[in-house]
Amino acid sequence: MSNDEVNYFSSCYNLPMEQPPNSSENLPADEKPEKSFGSKKSNKLAKTFRAAALGAVLVGTSGDRMKEKETWTDMKERARQELKTEGVTSEQKSGNIPGVNHLINKTITPANYALNWHELREMALHNLREGRQQLRPEREDAWRLYLGLAQKHDTFGISDFKPTKSKEDKYYFKINSFPNHFDSAGIQKILSDIEFKKKYPNNKSPTFDFETAIMGEYSWSKGEDEQGPYISYYDKWDLSNPVEKIGIVGKPFEIYDRIYYDPQTFEKISP
Repeated sequence: MSNDEVNYFSSCYNLPMEQPPNSSENLPADEKPEKSFGSKKSNKLAKTFRAAALGAVLVGTSGDRMKEKETWTDMKERARQELKTEGVTSEQKSGNIPGVNHLINKTITPANYALNWHELREMALHNLREGRQQLRPEREDAWRLYLGLAQKHDTFGISDFKPTKSKEDKYYFKINSFPNHFDSAGIQKILSDIEFKKKYPNNKSPTFDFETAIMGEYSWSKGEDEQGPYISYYDKWDLSNPVEKIGIVGKPFEIYDRIYYDPQTFEKISP
């Protein structure tokens, strides 16, 4: 890992900038790097970070204008095509600050929610030098989409559906392999759990995604439309650690899809 990359990461997150031996000691005073992102004379890397952040905001604004002109059907089809050709949708891509988000993906593991800001920074610097732990491919794809980077394992698609109560014409992501984890017995158990929570609304026991490890805690619902009865899953993919609080880095996204089943056999059916 080059020292330039370490310094770049440090400047973006106000980390102590470590210099290699004799790297700056022999430089003229006006050429020595600044040591703080918040100093009066911000270094060039910090300026690059600010410019990239502004660019991300402008790209996001442009994307919002484009969405206003689309129908819901057109939006879904456009997002599907973007996932197919680029691995990421334009909405998620608007949260990508070039260079910065790549370094975040490279240095921060999308777990360790209990870490405070100092611990997170220490972990990031260590991972920058030594390489970080890789999680399941599905989880890594979710992390990449959050950061506006292309998924690598075709984990996500665009759902044909949106929640019944949703008043927004926007698309939702789906987990391509998720229905494969549930047979008729699994669907019956989910329906039983839904009824139990409906009968005992004060029961707050969470549902965890042990199947793909993508969603963590998520929710199930059931419904029926012209295509038949279904169960649906929903989650908002975001983080509970300090990287979420940076504000301009990363973009949470929503996951929703339906699994239709035969009401007699509880076997999955294609809509």
